[in-house]
This record gives sequence, C-alpha cells and structure tokens, in this order.
Amino acid sequence: MRLFLRARFRGPRAKNVAAAFGISVPLAYRLLQGYAPRMWLFEEMVAQFGSDFLRAVFAEAFAAEDARLQQLEDEVRSLRTQLSAARTPSGFGEEGAAAPAISTRMSALVASLVATIPCSVRAGEPA
Repeated sequence: MRLFLRARFRGPRAKNVAAAFGISVPLAYRLLQGYAPRMWLFEEMVAQFGSDFLRAVFAEAFAAEDARLQQLEDEVRSLRTQLSAARTPSGFGEEGAAAPAISTRMSALVASLVATIPCSVRAGEPA
C-alpha cells in the first residue's frame, strides 16, 4: 500500500494523502511509511482507487498463496502417482515400476515371518 500511495500522490505526499481522505497529516505520514490503516480508511481507499488498489495491496499475499497452492498440487500429484504405482501389479506397464519394490519388501517380510516358525512346523510334522 505504501508504494501505491507514493505512486499516486506527488508533492507533499502526507498533506495530499491527508486531504484526500480527511485524516491527520501524522496518520497520512504513517500510512506512507507502511502502517496498515483502520478498516474504515481501508474501505475509503478501496472506494476511491478500486481494483488497482486491491491488486497492489494484496499482490504479495496472493503470490505467497499461489506458491503454497502449487506446492500442494505437486504433493497431490506425487501421491496420486505413488498410489497408482502401488495399485498396479508388477510387469503391467510403466505405472508398475514401483510394484517390484513392494514385492521385494513383501517377500522379505514373509521370509522373516517364516524364519520365526520352527522347522518341524514348516515341514508339516505334527506339533
């Protein structure tokens, strides 16, 4: 907002801002330094300057939000790819590339479980 006001008002800026909005010169000076206005004054600025003012004021916030949304979209895309790969059996196309790793892990788990069973039980002998 500071940059927007500085671009709009020339000459003795604080006096011109104060006159435009009916506020004190010290308050206008603080606005030009970057202080946020009270809601009633913000509404006056929106009424006077319109969408150009809103775009200028919120551009930084929108840019940060857009970056966060892009991160979330990338994360969702990655999770969908992983889910699709996990659902596809190995050997059935490109999406199955992760399936051999899952099969290997499952084989290792089964082998470790089998190792806990006594040999006589594994051989089918009665306990």
